Amino acid sequence: MRTSRVVLLAGAALAGMFVGSAAVASEEGARLCALTEVLECSRLVGCERVLPADVGLPDFLRVAGNGERISTGVKGDERQTAARIRESVEGATLLGGIENARAWSAALSADGSQLTGVVSEPGGAFVLFASCTGE
Repeated sequence: MRTSRVVLLAGAALAGMFVGSAAVASEEGARLCALTEVLECSRLVGCERVLPADVGLPDFLRVAGNGERISTGVKGDERQTAARIRESVEGATLLGGIENARAWSAALSADGSQLTGVVSEPGGAFVLFASCTGE
């Protein structure tokens, strides 16, 4: 059974992926991704599906700058994070970074239509699935 403390930590972990408040202008090749599924995973409990809003995530994420930045994709809430690692493997774009003592990674499919991401911290993680389209 989950406690309110776990839910609060979940929201903090996901919100911690995004820092700053600079707006990201529309760019060539930017992808707008709608979260289709979020899993909250804990070492003791396993994984459970949750709504994005329940863990502090917006309904959309924006991948810009050829994968260099991920932002919340919501006007008025332009939190963003920069990818420290960016690699292209068989056409897919693989991204990674660290924010607020949490590691994150994401994979954008070769055609840019699917995004899968993980935000992790000791004892727990969040797995994100999204469908993406060009802006």
